Amino acid sequence: MQILRRHLLEHEPVSDICDDYDLSPTVFYRWQKQFFQQGAAAFENGKGKLEKNLKKKVSKLEEKIAHKDEVQSSGSGYWA
Repeated sequence: MQILRRHLLEHEPVSDICDDYDLSPTVFYRWQKQFFQQGAAAFENGKGKLEKNLKKKVSKLEEKIAHKDEVQSSGSGYWA
């Protein structure tokens, strides 16, 4: 991660980083590709989970509203 960080955040040339770590540029770019693919997947998974949780909350709230409406329309309940 630190190797990629040096290039992406500190803008160091790939050639200098590869020299420092005795690393092939091909390996560096493979790691960079994997990093971006896995990073995108992490955001997609997080989005799906967030969306699922929000839908679950909305469903529960809709059930509560429906129950409240039933109680009010029947004339019985808390206020009767």
